[in-house]
Amino acid sequence: MEEEVRRFLLKLRRERGASGHTVEAYRRDLDGLARFLKTRKVNRAAAVAQADLRAYLYDLTARKLSPATVRRKVSAARSFFRHLVLAREIPASPAAGFQAPRHASRRLPKFLFLEDITRIIDVSGETSSPAGERLTLRNHAFLELLYATGIRVSELVGLDAGDADLNGQWVRVMGKGGRERLVPFGNPAARALKAYVAVRKAWAQPGESALLLNARGRRLTTRAIRQILDAIVARSALSRHVHPHMIRHTFATHLLDAGCDLRAVQEFLGHRSLSTTQRYTHVTKQRLKSVYDRAHPRA
Repeated sequence: MEEEVRRFLLKLRRERGASGHTVEAYRRDLDGLARFLKTRKVNRAAAVAQADLRAYLYDLTARKLSPATVRRKVSAARSFFRHLVLAREIPASPAAGFQAPRHASRRLPKFLFLEDITRIIDVSGETSSPAGERLTLRNHAFLELLYATGIRVSELVGLDAGDADLNGQWVRVMGKGGRERLVPFGNPAARALKAYVAVRKAWAQPGESALLLNARGRRLTTRAIRQILDAIVARSALSRHVHPHMIRHTFATHLLDAGCDLRAVQEFLGHRSLSTTQRYTHVTKQRLKSVYDRAHPRA
């Protein structure tokens, strides 16, 4: 099945505009499916039967994977076999009617309280040596921008220098599926970006268009963003793990807490479905309860 999977992934990227992260997630899930099928002596998609996929679902469930992981793996299998039917490589999909178990509850997004995200951003602007000043300017700029816009980390590192309008305070973002959107940002992010951009030009390697640069003057990676954030959080002495996507959750939660319209938040986040954004309305209720528990003397 390796060649069939390779062609499917190529189609995802070229024709559907799927992001690198999405393609990689499909690859991992389909590689796992292929390994399972090999244990049943099935090596070609055309030889897969519904019984094989029922056994695969049973195996996923027996491994006690999270419901979200099982649903994702089932969805990947269905998409793969649907592609093969449309490409006329198999006559019918063995995954037709293949469903993961339904679970009523969804895990709520984790977020940061205002004092915590403020602490992280403030610490990112502190530098201990002149040699690290430009890296500090960069780190402070990208954290201000993440919290100001709620963009994904993959979207952040994909920004080119020309995508940020520092005077109009807009950033042009290329989201999932090649969908472009404009997201505004406020004065703190604008000030941080202007300070960083002032040193960026002399730092960038010839021909490098990326807005955010690594120490060698090339485009920063998502992995580097995670490592930088880990170091900043450690310096801020927060007692919890903070991942970059949590800042996106924090952006949405704080906007809704302040009364922002749900559809506006959907547009800012680049969600295709409003139901995805609606998760944050549950988070705001959870946040109110947390605030009450922390503040009320008889909570």
